[in-house]
Amino acid sequence: MELFKEFLQSIPLLYRYILREFIKFLVITLLGLVIAASLTESILFFNTAKYFTWKLLFEELVGLSGIGIGFTFPAITFASLAFTLFFLLRRRINWLIFSMALSPKNFLGFILTLSATLSAFLLFYFEFVYPLAAYKKYEAYLIAKRKPFDTGIVQDFWYKISGREFLNFALVNLQINRAFGGRLIKLNNDFQISSVTVIPNARFVVKNNEILVKAKDLKVFSFDRVRKLEVLRLRFPYNPKLLRVKKPEFFTLGELVNLILYAKEFGLNYYPYLWELIGRILLVLTTFVFGIVSFIKLLGSVNISSFVLRSIRLSLTLLLFYVYFFTWESLVNKVSLNPLWSLAIIVPLYGFWLYRTIKKGT
Repeated sequence: MELFKEFLQSIPLLYRYILREFIKFLVITLLGLVIAASLTESILFFNTAKYFTWKLLFEELVGLSGIGIGFTFPAITFASLAFTLFFLLRRRINWLIFSMALSPKNFLGFILTLSATLSAFLLFYFEFVYPLAAYKKYEAYLIAKRKPFDTGIVQDFWYKISGREFLNFALVNLQINRAFGGRLIKLNNDFQISSVTVIPNARFVVKNNEILVKAKDLKVFSFDRVRKLEVLRLRFPYNPKLLRVKKPEFFTLGELVNLILYAKEFGLNYYPYLWELIGRILLVLTTFVFGIVSFIKLLGSVNISSFVLRSIRLSLTLLLFYVYFFTWESLVNKVSLNPLWSLAIIVPLYGFWLYRTIKKGT
């Protein structure tokens, strides 16, 4: 605690004041967003749910808030920063700053640190909080609609067929009813591996509360020989807990990277998962860039009218980013355009905008 107090005291007084006001407006903005979204979602949930419990509604609202905060974080931080600087303008603190012969460029170290901290927080959020929130919301939605949880991707699928026989697939895609990178492992009486059937790909179908697996032209490896197996058919009961189904938004950043590598290895369309990864990177990058640019431009306002005009321009620019984001999402999902191009286009634009704003100082 003493170290924290010493750290706070080491921050210049003006920076501490701006930081305090920013955190206050950030909390207010977050609470306002969560309350508004929760009220809207509650009304929709009451009207559309086929099955209802208060716990289910709570999970739906928590999941929605978690997704919403991650997706709108650049807008949330921009709004909080705008409210903070408007507060300083109304208190005429910016006049005090100008009278000290300070320009917005003198605050570059402070705003770089603040923007980097917010971006790092969002990155942490996307790794640990956002996937869990997305999963909880989708799970609550399916339960409320009485729909099966059987669409998406399953990684590292295992099933114990008997006491000494195990089925494993590296990847199962329930949207196309295929499984990849499989092995059927049989153990002997000493629980040592007696044979392994290699299953490069198989048909994997969930139907009538059963899982059906079918594969052809397989090789069975044992210690003394290798034999061919023309057809393998397996049938076992379906259990929702057996298939830990994941849509792109359910994966952490590390899991997305691994899944993309898996999908490329098995020749699957990995663009939706690459887009999920790049989309999160775009949101983190936008949080960083907008934090710096909006602080410099808004702090340089000499009166309320110029502040409002600059705020409108920045808001429209942020709106253009979200249009760009949704456009690429449609292009990736409908046309299968490589999402790496979205980074190739926006990074130079952001770099030029950031350089020009810092150099100009307003």
